[in-house]
Amino acid sequence: MYRRSFILGLLTLCTTVLMAARRAVAWELFTNEELEREKLASAAQPQVAAAAPPSQPGEPTIDVEQPDATKHVTSPVTIRIRFKAQSGATIDPSSFRAKYGWLGIDITSRIIANARVDARGIVAENANIPAGQYQIMLQIGDNLHRVGTRVLNFSVT
Repeated sequence: MYRRSFILGLLTLCTTVLMAARRAVAWELFTNEELEREKLASAAQPQVAAAAPPSQPGEPTIDVEQPDATKHVTSPVTIRIRFKAQSGATIDPSSFRAKYGWLGIDITSRIIANARVDARGIVAENANIPAGQYQIMLQIGDNLHRVGTRVLNFSVT
């Protein structure tokens, strides 16, 4: 009985250590192919900043704590996003979506694979991002099927 408990405890500890180590390792937010496709697409488009759809009453809000869009950012980047449901609703973390640039390349799974995600928000550390300007459309929904959207523009030097 004690041996079984010891082995289960050891497996749990190993899993926790491996997950922490995985988060500490830098990861790529965008592939080189995606960056090149986006450069070509944005060069062919008029230079107008994308806007989030107009807010609807009661939709969840998205606050970006990091990266600070008012400053130049250096890589690796920490992504820290907070979600807030309106009264009478709860955030549905599984509804989170992130799309990159003019082409709307879905980078959701890449963020989720390298982040801590829950109803309060997302924290992803050590995202390697090459120098350049970036635009990411963020979305989160609530249990009442309302969706909040936020456009994040930032520069990496």
